[in-house]
Amino acid sequence: VQPVPLPAQKASGKQAAVPGSADLTAVYVPSDRNGWAGGHDGVVLATTDGGETWVAASTGLPRDSVWKLIAVSSGAIYAAAGGDLYRTTDAGLTWTHATANWGAADYLEDVAADASGAVYGVTDSGAVNKSTDGGATWAELRAGLPANVNYAYAIAADSESTVYVS
Repeated sequence: VQPVPLPAQKASGKQAAVPGSADLTAVYVPSDRNGWAGGHDGVVLATTDGGETWVAASTGLPRDSVWKLIAVSSGAIYAAAGGDLYRTTDAGLTWTHATANWGAADYLEDVAADASGAVYGVTDSGAVNKSTDGGATWAELRAGLPANVNYAYAIAADSESTVYVS
């Protein structure tokens, strides 16, 4: 594989004022107007004006680091924090625990969503789980995985039928 040179691009930006202070570790920007940022201490910030202003959107999240944010086709946003997954359907006004029925020893390592809105999570025990109902129930997927998988780090979904796990 040969590296492909990228054309030089001009970049500009500015620091936006945000409520509070926290190290931000996750960002999700689905459009030129809407975006989410997450960080330490359960901080989630949201913008609806292209980043000009940000509001706190963390009610119901634990004070753990938010390290990944994803959206599904229904409009729900998911935040991975402290080894668990949380879901909001009201733009971050409230968050609910979406992985409450997982084993206590399972720590969420990564999360992804497919085009149908199904959500997938992989855990430190090697489990690959799927929810099609917003996290109310989860089914463990084993088809196609080696029997001796005992840890999974990352997951990606590119369609309703293809999920990649490492």
